[in-house]
Amino acid sequence: MNNTKYWNRYWQSAYMCFDETLFTLEDNRSIALKAKFILENSLSGVFIDYTYSVHDSCYPPINKYFYINFNKKHNSQTTVEEKPEHSASTIILMACILMVLILLLLYTSRMNRKQDINVNILISLTSMIESEENYETELEFESTEKKHLIPKDRLKFMEVIATGCFSVVHRAEYIERHNERRREVAVKCGNNEMQNKILLEELTIILALRSHINIAKIFGADYSETNVLLVFEYYPNGNLLHFLRTHTFFDAVLQTTNNEDSNNTSTCESMLSFADLTSFSRQLCEGMHYISQNKIVHRDLAARNVLLDENLIVKICDFGLSKQVDCNGRYVEKTNVILPIKWMAIEAIEDGIFSEKSDVWSFGVVLWEIFTLGNEPYNDSVVFTKLLTALKNECKLEKPVYCTDNMYSIMLKSWNIQAHSRPTFGSLRDDLLEETNTTKHYTNTMGLKRVNVV
Repeated sequence: MNNTKYWNRYWQSAYMCFDETLFTLEDNRSIALKAKFILENSLSGVFIDYTYSVHDSCYPPINKYFYINFNKKHNSQTTVEEKPEHSASTIILMACILMVLILLLLYTSRMNRKQDINVNILISLTSMIESEENYETELEFESTEKKHLIPKDRLKFMEVIATGCFSVVHRAEYIERHNERRREVAVKCGNNEMQNKILLEELTIILALRSHINIAKIFGADYSETNVLLVFEYYPNGNLLHFLRTHTFFDAVLQTTNNEDSNNTSTCESMLSFADLTSFSRQLCEGMHYISQNKIVHRDLAARNVLLDENLIVKICDFGLSKQVDCNGRYVEKTNVILPIKWMAIEAIEDGIFSEKSDVWSFGVVLWEIFTLGNEPYNDSVVFTKLLTALKNECKLEKPVYCTDNMYSIMLKSWNIQAHSRPTFGSLRDDLLEETNTTKHYTNTMGLKRVNVV
């Protein structure tokens, strides 16, 4: 006799890290629990398969990933109670009515949510523009009900200049309504509901931060049923990572030119001095100090998310993953989200805990990117799946070639395993200011004229 019919499974509960638990009947003696759960101690979205065989004499244990309860029940004598013929049609009719009501409720809720979003954008942008004189003078908004929103038909889209997990960025021209003046801007676009939601959250964070010289400036926004647009100031030097990779440290240039004329214009244009790298670091720290003072964690701080204007002023951008912290200065991630593991602190990878101190860790990694001229962290030294173990064993990124002992000590302090032992951005700002003052002689001794790259 086939014992399969003796199994009557009751799926009471199944909990797992960020994904569903599936189980199937394999044969008459065992059930295999097939599950996908997130890689231990990682919030990266890397998944692995797990199979657990259960015989009829035992039950699966409860563990940190999931638990599932089911009962074995002998059903060989079970009979089915006959029901009136009309019961099935009644149930179907009631189900249809319920479905229509649910759909109606969802539609109404969605329309109300869209209306609330538009109102919130209007209120936020109104507050932003009325409180910041530079926004009033630099951009003229149309005087209609949406006078503080930038209408899409006033934007002339050009090439794509960046793509990411949550948006696409276009270079564009904004044609001002009253004087037809054209302004070069960068437009961040969302094309689906998830991307739109992230962009609206980013807008909320940026408006909460107001204006700062080291944070990318937003001019306005537009919202429709299909997409969200955030309009930013355009920065011709692009992101810091690309800028570093297309330039050379002047010591390396001098060694390879065999004492040729180092004042050659083309050579100077592609060179970066130690003072330049220190300046990038100090400006970045200033911006992050301002962000932390406003009770916000960036969570995606990396050289690719830092822009440079025509005067090489650092502009922190990409606040799509940023969150406001609680009264304890922390934000705890409880959902599945793509995060940059190589830039993350141990407590963020392991427990999803983000704070100013986790941003400080990321800042240390960006310093390393700066002084290696754009190398990728842990590229060859550590296997990605073993990164957390390596970090717990105090595996550190090596000292960059173009880095002083003092600057490397700042990096090492940022990578302290204990979050409470890491410095604050205020403390790091003081250290970097001192380092800036002690490195002025680097440029003076070389006698090189700094040429900005456009």
